[in-house]
Amino acid sequence: GQTRISEVREGRVTTYYLNPRDYGIAYTTIEKLKGGTAEENAVITGNILQGETGPRRDIVLLNAALALVASGVARAVEEGLALAASAIDTGKAAEVLDKLVRFTQALADPETKVG
Repeated sequence: GQTRISEVREGRVTTYYLNPRDYGIAYTTIEKLKGGTAEENAVITGNILQGETGPRRDIVLLNAALALVASGVARAVEEGLALAASAIDTGKAAEVLDKLVRFTQALADPETKVG
């Protein structure tokens, strides 16, 4: 359903509602979004980054789009959705995740080379 959003900009709070349907994202059930163990969630994430479509990808795209708008990288949710989809579809998102995984593994094992 709809999500209530409150933004703070220049000391003012603006509250509004975001409807995923306004961006071509259908409502779904919690069951279709639900994750599981850390291992199961890693598989889900990998599947999305490898191109799996469906409600989980949709919610990832919407959340990423909102983060891109909040950070100023995108001017509107539509632009954020396009940027997020492009990052997944071109493999850039998977590449960044892979680098993050290697980096955190290197932190756990100082003998590991990062690069």
